[in-house]
Amino acid sequence: MSHLVAQIRFIAHSYSGIRIRVDRQEELDWPPSPGRLHEALLSAALLGVVRSALERENVFKAFRWLEELPAPEIWASAQDESLRTSPRLAIPQNNPKKNRFDLKPTLLAPTKKAVSFTGEPLEVIYLWPLCAEGIPNSHRDILTDAAARISYLGRAEDRAEVSLAIIEPDSKLLVRWQPDPGGHVEFWVPKAGTTDGLEERHTSKVNERETIVLPENWTGGLDGE
Repeated sequence: MSHLVAQIRFIAHSYSGIRIRVDRQEELDWPPSPGRLHEALLSAALLGVVRSALERENVFKAFRWLEELPAPEIWASAQDESLRTSPRLAIPQNNPKKNRFDLKPTLLAPTKKAVSFTGEPLEVIYLWPLCAEGIPNSHRDILTDAAARISYLGRAEDRAEVSLAIIEPDSKLLVRWQPDPGGHVEFWVPKAGTTDGLEERHTSKVNERETIVLPENWTGGLDGE
């Protein structure tokens, strides 16, 4: 059976994307959830590319086709808790809560990071089995082009090389993840309606930021200062 295969190599040798559990706690999203890849591919297919209305509709058709596929089997590099880097702040804490300079803002810098167990770049492979009809050529071209445009997956420092092809999967020295209702890890996977939701978010109007216009002779502070 042929498969639609997406292969990712993290050339920075680490990955720091997170997912939110049901209890609202952060955990390392390793391997990256299929839904994260779906979003990254759609973003790459649309942003920075001039497309006609018909071309945009063809893009969304391809991604609606992709979201209807069963959850993929995933092969990913092994990573070891002991090899994760120590938490570091990327931005100084300029507004500490009640002068608590010892508190670290959780959203400023990665506190969880996957590092390759072997020292080689981290690698992830997603395998979607294809039926006898395969994949329409137009969908394949759109998805392949989008994959080539992705430069990072997760945070900005998670530099990645992504390729997509239709091949027979080869066995690799990677950890195998496959859908299991009784599994202990929950991945975000696209489903019917995911692409439409992303399109709505992409095209929704963002409220303009309010700007305070000060008179030319203004010299004081705000609120009567």
